[in-house]
Amino acid sequence: MMVNKSLIEAALQVEQETAQEAGTLGFFARTLAQLSLPHSDPKTNYYERTTGLTTLSIIGKPRIGLPYGSIPRLLLAWICTEAVRTQSPILNIGSSQSKFLQALGMQNTGYYIKQLDEQSKRLFSSLISIDYSDDKIFAVDNILIAKRAVLCWDRTTEKPVWGGQITLTKEFYDEITQNPVPLDLRVMQALKKSPLAMDIYAWTVYRIFLLRIKKQPFVKIPWEALQAQFGSGYGSNSKKLTVDNQKEVEQQGLYDFKRKFLEQLNKVTVFYPELANNVESSSDYLMLRPTKLHIKRADNKPAIIQK
Repeated sequence: MMVNKSLIEAALQVEQETAQEAGTLGFFARTLAQLSLPHSDPKTNYYERTTGLTTLSIIGKPRIGLPYGSIPRLLLAWICTEAVRTQSPILNIGSSQSKFLQALGMQNTGYYIKQLDEQSKRLFSSLISIDYSDDKIFAVDNILIAKRAVLCWDRTTEKPVWGGQITLTKEFYDEITQNPVPLDLRVMQALKKSPLAMDIYAWTVYRIFLLRIKKQPFVKIPWEALQAQFGSGYGSNSKKLTVDNQKEVEQQGLYDFKRKFLEQLNKVTVFYPELANNVESSSDYLMLRPTKLHIKRADNKPAIIQK
Protein backbone atom coordinates (compact mmCIF):
# COMPACT_ATOMS: atom_id res chain seq x y z
CA MET A 1 0.00 0.00 0.00
CA MET A 2 1.27 3.47 -0.92
CA VAL A 3 1.54 6.01 1.91
CA ASN A 4 0.64 9.58 1.05
CA LYS A 5 3.34 12.22 0.73
CA SER A 6 2.24 14.26 3.75
CA LEU A 7 2.79 11.31 6.11
CA ILE A 8 6.25 10.65 4.68
CA GLU A 9 7.18 14.33 5.11
CA ALA A 10 5.87 14.30 8.69
CA ALA A 11 7.87 11.14 9.42
CA LEU A 12 11.05 12.73 8.07
CA GLN A 13 10.55 15.66 10.42
CA VAL A 14 10.00 13.29 13.36
CA GLU A 15 13.20 11.45 12.43
CA GLN A 16 15.25 14.65 12.71
CA GLU A 17 14.59 15.12 16.44
CA THR A 18 13.57 12.84 19.28
CA ALA A 19 10.30 13.60 21.04
CA GLN A 20 12.26 14.89 24.01
CA GLU A 21 14.34 17.23 21.84
CA ALA A 22 11.27 18.49 19.99
CA GLY A 23 9.26 18.96 23.18
CA THR A 24 6.57 16.57 21.94
CA LEU A 25 6.97 13.73 24.44
CA GLY A 26 3.45 12.78 25.42
CA PHE A 27 1.72 10.11 27.48
CA PHE A 28 -1.35 7.92 27.32
CA ALA A 29 -3.06 5.77 29.95
CA ARG A 30 -2.38 2.04 29.59
CA THR A 31 -6.05 1.16 29.29
CA LEU A 32 -6.55 3.71 26.52
CA ALA A 33 -3.54 2.26 24.70
CA GLN A 34 -5.12 -1.21 24.76
CA LEU A 35 -8.79 -0.46 24.12
CA SER A 36 -10.19 2.08 21.70
CA LEU A 37 -12.94 4.68 21.71
CA PRO A 38 -15.46 4.65 18.85
CA HIS A 39 -13.95 5.55 15.46
CA SER A 40 -17.18 7.03 14.14
CA ASP A 41 -20.47 8.06 15.71
CA PRO A 42 -21.90 4.81 17.13
CA LYS A 43 -25.43 6.29 17.20
CA THR A 44 -25.92 4.75 20.61
CA ASN A 45 -25.25 5.63 24.24
CA TYR A 46 -23.32 2.46 25.05
CA TYR A 47 -20.05 1.22 23.56
CA GLU A 48 -17.78 -1.69 24.48
CA ARG A 49 -14.39 -3.10 23.49
CA THR A 50 -12.50 -6.03 25.02
CA THR A 51 -9.12 -7.73 25.01
CA GLY A 52 -10.72 -10.85 26.46
CA LEU A 53 -9.53 -10.27 30.01
CA THR A 54 -10.03 -6.50 30.10
CA THR A 55 -13.19 -4.77 28.88
CA LEU A 56 -13.72 -1.05 28.43
CA SER A 57 -17.26 0.24 28.18
CA ILE A 58 -18.51 3.79 27.83
CA ILE A 59 -21.95 5.09 28.74
CA GLY A 60 -22.96 8.48 27.38
CA LYS A 61 -25.83 10.82 28.19
CA PRO A 62 -28.68 10.36 25.69
CA ARG A 63 -28.95 14.06 24.88
CA ILE A 64 -25.18 14.42 24.35
CA GLY A 65 -23.88 11.11 22.99
CA LEU A 66 -20.56 9.27 23.06
CA PRO A 67 -17.15 10.69 22.07
CA TYR A 68 -15.77 9.43 18.78
CA GLY A 69 -13.09 10.07 16.18
CA SER A 70 -9.65 11.64 16.42
CA ILE A 71 -10.45 14.72 18.51
CA PRO A 72 -11.21 12.86 21.81
CA ARG A 73 -7.97 10.91 21.28
CA LEU A 74 -5.98 14.12 20.80
CA LEU A 75 -7.68 15.68 23.83
CA LEU A 76 -6.99 12.60 25.97
CA ALA A 77 -3.33 12.61 24.87
CA TRP A 78 -3.09 16.24 25.98
CA ILE A 79 -4.84 15.49 29.31
CA CYS A 80 -2.60 12.49 30.03
CA THR A 81 0.53 14.40 29.07
CA GLU A 82 -0.33 17.42 31.22
CA ALA A 83 -1.24 15.24 34.21
CA VAL A 84 2.10 13.41 34.02
CA ARG A 85 4.05 16.60 33.34
CA THR A 86 2.51 18.68 36.15
CA GLN A 87 1.77 15.77 38.52
CA SER A 88 -1.50 17.54 39.26
CA PRO A 89 -5.12 16.58 38.61
CA ILE A 90 -5.98 20.24 37.93
CA LEU A 91 -5.22 21.18 34.33
CA ASN A 92 -5.44 24.68 32.87
CA ILE A 93 -6.17 24.95 29.16
CA GLY A 94 -4.56 28.38 28.95
CA SER A 95 -5.81 31.75 27.79
CA SER A 96 -5.10 31.35 24.08
CA GLN A 97 -7.50 29.42 21.90
CA SER A 98 -5.05 29.22 19.02
CA LYS A 99 -2.25 27.86 21.25
CA PHE A 100 -4.53 25.21 22.74
CA LEU A 101 -5.69 24.06 19.31
CA GLN A 102 -2.07 24.03 18.16
CA ALA A 103 -1.13 21.88 21.16
CA LEU A 104 -3.79 19.40 20.06
CA GLY A 105 -2.52 19.42 16.49
CA MET A 106 -5.62 21.18 15.15
CA GLN A 107 -6.07 24.33 13.12
CA ASN A 108 -7.72 27.42 14.58
CA THR A 109 -10.78 27.23 12.35
CA GLY A 110 -14.52 27.23 12.93
CA TYR A 111 -14.72 23.55 12.01
CA TYR A 112 -12.19 22.40 14.61
CA ILE A 113 -13.55 24.74 17.27
CA LYS A 114 -17.04 23.35 16.77
CA GLN A 115 -15.80 19.75 16.78
CA LEU A 116 -13.69 20.31 19.89
CA ASP A 117 -16.67 21.85 21.65
CA GLU A 118 -18.93 18.91 20.80
CA GLN A 119 -16.44 16.14 21.48
CA SER A 120 -15.33 17.69 24.78
CA LYS A 121 -18.92 17.68 26.00
CA ARG A 122 -19.30 14.05 24.93
CA LEU A 123 -16.02 12.98 26.54
CA PHE A 124 -16.48 14.73 29.88
CA SER A 125 -20.11 13.65 30.19
CA SER A 126 -19.37 9.94 29.70
CA LEU A 127 -18.83 7.24 32.30
CA ILE A 128 -16.03 4.77 31.57
CA SER A 129 -16.06 1.30 33.10
CA ILE A 130 -13.03 -0.97 33.06
CA ASP A 131 -13.53 -4.53 34.22
CA TYR A 132 -11.01 -7.34 34.60
CA SER A 133 -12.25 -10.91 34.50
CA ASP A 134 -10.76 -14.39 34.38
CA ASP A 135 -11.60 -17.78 35.87
CA LYS A 136 -10.74 -16.65 39.40
CA ILE A 137 -11.53 -12.96 39.74
CA PHE A 138 -13.80 -10.19 38.55
CA ALA A 139 -13.10 -6.52 39.29
CA VAL A 140 -14.58 -3.33 37.89
CA ASP A 141 -13.61 0.35 38.07
CA ASN A 142 -16.14 3.01 37.14
CA ILE A 143 -14.35 6.18 36.09
CA LEU A 144 -15.49 9.68 35.28
CA ILE A 145 -12.71 11.55 33.50
CA ALA A 146 -13.38 14.93 35.06
CA LYS A 147 -14.74 15.81 38.47
CA ARG A 148 -15.29 19.28 37.06
CA ALA A 149 -14.66 20.75 33.61
CA VAL A 150 -15.19 24.40 32.72
CA LEU A 151 -14.39 25.21 29.11
CA CYS A 152 -15.10 28.65 27.68
CA TRP A 153 -15.05 29.49 23.97
CA ASP A 154 -17.48 32.32 23.43
CA ARG A 155 -16.73 34.01 20.09
CA THR A 156 -19.93 36.08 20.02
CA THR A 157 -18.54 38.88 22.18
CA GLU A 158 -16.47 41.77 20.87
CA LYS A 159 -13.42 40.24 22.56
CA PRO A 160 -13.75 36.43 22.34
CA VAL A 161 -13.63 34.63 25.68
CA TRP A 162 -11.33 31.64 25.95
CA GLY A 163 -10.13 29.65 28.90
CA GLY A 164 -11.03 26.95 31.34
CA GLN A 165 -9.89 24.33 33.79
CA ILE A 166 -10.26 20.57 34.00
CA THR A 167 -10.18 18.86 37.39
CA LEU A 168 -9.64 15.14 36.91
CA THR A 169 -11.23 12.60 39.19
CA LYS A 170 -8.81 10.79 41.47
CA GLU A 171 -9.59 7.49 39.71
CA PHE A 172 -8.76 8.80 36.24
CA TYR A 173 -5.74 10.76 37.48
CA ASP A 174 -4.34 7.61 39.09
CA GLU A 175 -5.07 5.62 35.92
CA ILE A 176 -3.12 8.18 33.90
CA THR A 177 -0.12 8.71 36.14
CA GLN A 178 0.52 5.11 37.20
CA ASN A 179 2.65 3.56 34.46
CA PRO A 180 1.71 5.90 31.58
CA VAL A 181 2.62 4.91 28.04
CA PRO A 182 5.01 7.37 26.29
CA LEU A 183 4.02 8.65 22.87
CA ASP A 184 5.31 11.16 20.37
CA LEU A 185 2.51 13.72 20.06
CA ARG A 186 3.71 14.57 16.56
CA VAL A 187 2.84 11.04 15.45
CA MET A 188 -0.62 11.12 17.04
CA GLN A 189 -1.32 14.42 15.32
CA ALA A 190 0.04 13.28 11.96
CA LEU A 191 -2.24 10.22 12.07
CA LYS A 192 -5.35 12.14 13.13
CA LYS A 193 -7.18 11.47 9.86
CA SER A 194 -7.45 7.84 10.97
CA PRO A 195 -8.53 7.09 14.56
CA LEU A 196 -7.66 3.44 13.95
CA ALA A 197 -4.08 4.36 13.00
CA MET A 198 -3.83 6.43 16.20
CA ASP A 199 -5.04 3.43 18.20
CA ILE A 200 -2.59 1.07 16.50
CA TYR A 201 0.30 3.44 17.17
CA ALA A 202 -0.45 3.65 20.90
CA TRP A 203 -1.07 -0.09 21.11
CA THR A 204 2.14 -1.16 19.33
CA VAL A 205 4.24 1.16 21.49
CA TYR A 206 2.75 -0.47 24.58
CA ARG A 207 2.88 -4.06 23.33
CA ILE A 208 6.53 -3.80 22.24
CA PHE A 209 7.39 -2.53 25.71
CA LEU A 210 5.56 -5.50 27.28
CA LEU A 211 7.37 -7.98 25.05
CA ARG A 212 10.72 -6.55 26.07
CA ILE A 213 9.98 -6.26 29.77
CA LYS A 214 8.61 -9.83 29.89
CA LYS A 215 11.42 -11.08 27.64
CA GLN A 216 8.96 -12.79 25.32
CA PRO A 217 10.28 -13.73 21.86
CA PHE A 218 6.92 -13.01 20.23
CA VAL A 219 3.16 -12.83 20.72
CA LYS A 220 0.47 -14.13 18.36
CA ILE A 221 -2.87 -12.35 18.50
CA PRO A 222 -5.85 -13.85 16.65
CA TRP A 223 -7.62 -11.53 14.24
CA GLU A 224 -10.91 -12.18 16.03
CA ALA A 225 -9.35 -10.83 19.24
CA LEU A 226 -8.01 -7.75 17.48
CA GLN A 227 -11.41 -7.12 15.92
CA ALA A 228 -13.04 -7.26 19.36
CA GLN A 229 -10.38 -4.86 20.63
CA PHE A 230 -10.25 -2.33 17.78
CA GLY A 231 -12.93 -3.15 15.21
CA SER A 232 -15.55 -0.50 14.68
CA GLY A 233 -18.60 -1.49 12.67
CA TYR A 234 -17.13 -4.52 10.93
CA GLY A 235 -19.87 -7.13 10.89
CA SER A 236 -21.55 -5.38 13.83
CA ASN A 237 -25.07 -5.94 12.48
CA SER A 238 -24.60 -9.63 11.82
CA LYS A 239 -26.64 -10.67 14.88
CA LYS A 240 -29.73 -9.24 13.14
CA LEU A 241 -29.32 -11.54 10.17
CA THR A 242 -30.66 -15.02 9.62
CA VAL A 243 -28.66 -18.02 10.77
CA ASP A 244 -27.93 -18.97 7.15
CA ASN A 245 -25.96 -15.86 6.27
CA GLN A 246 -24.82 -14.66 9.70
CA LYS A 247 -21.55 -16.61 9.56
CA GLU A 248 -20.83 -15.38 6.05
CA VAL A 249 -21.33 -11.75 7.05
CA GLU A 250 -19.17 -12.20 10.16
CA GLN A 251 -16.38 -13.69 8.05
CA GLN A 252 -16.62 -10.78 5.61
CA GLY A 253 -16.56 -8.35 8.54
CA LEU A 254 -13.39 -9.98 9.87
CA TYR A 255 -11.80 -9.86 6.41
CA ASP A 256 -12.66 -6.16 6.06
CA PHE A 257 -11.26 -5.43 9.51
CA LYS A 258 -8.01 -7.27 8.79
CA ARG A 259 -7.53 -5.37 5.52
CA LYS A 260 -8.22 -2.02 7.19
CA PHE A 261 -6.00 -2.82 10.17
CA LEU A 262 -3.03 -3.70 7.96
CA GLU A 263 -3.54 -0.54 5.89
CA GLN A 264 -3.37 1.62 9.01
CA LEU A 265 -0.50 -0.41 10.49
CA ASN A 266 1.45 0.43 7.35
CA LYS A 267 1.01 4.12 8.15
CA VAL A 268 2.26 3.58 11.68
CA THR A 269 5.43 1.86 10.46
CA VAL A 270 6.32 5.04 8.55
CA PHE A 271 6.86 6.65 11.97
CA TYR A 272 8.00 3.49 13.77
CA PRO A 273 10.06 1.74 11.03
CA GLU A 274 11.47 -0.91 13.38
CA LEU A 275 8.00 -2.47 13.43
CA ALA A 276 8.14 -3.34 9.74
CA ASN A 277 10.53 -6.27 10.20
CA ASN A 278 8.97 -7.41 13.47
CA VAL A 279 5.32 -7.76 12.51
CA GLU A 280 3.97 -10.70 10.56
CA SER A 281 0.44 -11.29 9.35
CA SER A 282 -1.15 -14.64 8.60
CA SER A 283 -4.74 -15.57 7.83
CA ASP A 284 -5.32 -16.40 11.49
CA TYR A 285 -3.24 -13.99 13.55
CA LEU A 286 -0.90 -11.02 13.80
CA MET A 287 2.51 -11.76 15.30
CA LEU A 288 4.64 -9.16 17.06
CA ARG A 289 8.30 -9.58 18.00
CA PRO A 290 10.24 -7.31 20.37
CA THR A 291 12.19 -4.51 18.74
CA LYS A 292 13.66 -1.13 19.57
CA LEU A 293 11.49 0.93 21.91
CA HIS A 294 9.85 3.84 20.15
CA ILE A 295 10.70 6.31 22.92
CA LYS A 296 13.45 6.17 25.52
CA ARG A 297 14.56 8.57 28.22
CA ALA A 298 17.78 10.49 27.88
CA ASP A 299 19.52 7.88 30.05
CA ASN A 300 18.51 5.20 27.49
CA LYS A 301 15.94 3.63 29.83
CA PRO A 302 12.27 3.09 28.90
CA ALA A 303 10.24 6.29 29.17
CA ILE A 304 7.30 4.46 30.75
CA ILE A 305 7.06 5.54 34.38
CA GLN A 306 6.91 2.69 36.85
CA LYS A 307 5.37 3.32 40.27
